[in-house]
Amino acid sequence: MNVNVVAGIFGLSAKPKSLLAQLDAQTHGRIFYCIPPVKDFTLTESTIYFGNDAQISGDATRQVKTISMQSGMYYYLSLSGISVNKKRLPINPSIFEYVEGDETKGFFIDSGTPFTVLAKSAYNPLRQAIVKFFRDGYGWLPRSAKQAFDLCYAAYPRYDQNRFPVVVLHFLSNDQVGEIDMVLSKEHLFVEIEDLFGEKEGFCMMVVPVDDPDQSILRSFQQVNFGIFYDVHNRRLSFVPQNCHENIS
Repeated sequence: MNVNVVAGIFGLSAKPKSLLAQLDAQTHGRIFYCIPPVKDFTLTESTIYFGNDAQISGDATRQVKTISMQSGMYYYLSLSGISVNKKRLPINPSIFEYVEGDETKGFFIDSGTPFTVLAKSAYNPLRQAIVKFFRDGYGWLPRSAKQAFDLCYAAYPRYDQNRFPVVVLHFLSNDQVGEIDMVLSKEHLFVEIEDLFGEKEGFCMMVVPVDDPDQSILRSFQQVNFGIFYDVHNRRLSFVPQNCHENIS
């Protein structure tokens, strides 16, 4: 059996044969990227930075947050829970635990593909909370799933930002007590779907289930408009809300 010891489209794992590791004298184990929103799955572009050029910064309204990270074939993050509109979901955090040397389960970050995937014991409570939000608040019911999506809704005339739930990922850090939150809004969770004539057909959630206890992975659609900084040597991942269109060069 062949094993991809480089890992990923661009080879950015921390494995010895990866691009990041082979150029460690230049990269210093540091990566920064900022992914612009993708509309209608058309191509977009941005810049990735390495080494001393990889920097992250915030301001009074955009706080840089740093969480713990373990590196191997993939980058593992310590996710402790998920909330929807400030209500904690009934998810056993053990589904996100990582055992060193066994990367068949846990919660990881990856930018190579768009859909975030969650093990079903975490995905099902999230799906139920989203369905309840739209049903109780607006009387909207799911429609048949489209393409690779699992949860979809038909188009509604009052389709706006204020009618969508806020999902928060709660992480742990070795450096401080308590949790560090990543707030996901409409642009991170839902995508508009069009018919063959370019008319809005509805919207779908860009999170899909995988069987327990498979890997849960935070992927690129949920990372848009965040500056993401990997400090592999110090096992830290930092993020900050950012207009990623400004990162194109």
